[in-house]
Amino acid sequence: MVALTASFASAPSAATITMAMTKKRSGGAVCYAELSFPSFLPKQVENIKDTFARKLATRIDRLPVPVSFSDNSIMNSCVRPLIQSKTSPVVLLHGFDSPCLEWRYTYPLLEEAGLETWAVDILGWGFSDLGKAEDTYHMG
Repeated sequence: MVALTASFASAPSAATITMAMTKKRSGGAVCYAELSFPSFLPKQVENIKDTFARKLATRIDRLPVPVSFSDNSIMNSCVRPLIQSKTSPVVLLHGFDSPCLEWRYTYPLLEEAGLETWAVDILGWGFSDLGKAEDTYHMG
């Protein structure tokens, strides 16, 4: 593992954390593979050592989800597909108390098989904002 460095670049949504992850030898030269993590992810994502999880974490995106108990949508996290097909997509939902990164080994295999695949966080788990919305919702 090489030393991690963080740099911030301006982007329409937010800054991106760029890190040197692994070093590879290519014709005797040392090259560094860089991964950019979305800025909405917690800083602890930098401590993930599993390369499959790190790679999938770079692809996590945010989508607004309308809910009946609030006028505002809740931002939810998911891994969007690289492949769009005309058939029904595969939707991966993790269990409770975990994020969409649970699919770090399965997701790449489904994509390699040519399937449109979504890994979605359950509202209130993973990297979704449901907890913040619940703080403002009161039953009356």
